[in-house]
Amino acid sequence: MKRTLLFWVWVCWSATAISQVTISGHVTDEKNQPLWGANVYLQNTVMGTITNSGGIYTLRKLPPGHYILIVSYVGYQTSQLSFEASESKDRKSVV
Repeated sequence: MKRTLLFWVWVCWSATAISQVTISGHVTDEKNQPLWGANVYLQNTVMGTITNSGGIYTLRKLPPGHYILIVSYVGYQTSQLSFEASESKDRKSVV
């Protein structure tokens, strides 16, 4: 009985791990300069991050679905990008 239970736990864990999506990209200004410290988050979720010194962000372990990516930075207009997360993609967000 124990072997069967461990097998099913492993199968469920593997299915969950496979269905997770990573979204990454970089945020630049109108002169294509990276914006360090820009806020990047998904609307109506608690998932978010800030960009590094190269303007790069990464959001990991997203379940597949439809999202609205919000990018904000002091002194710039907030930008939104609607996308479907079905596989890992690189997004460029210009604020």
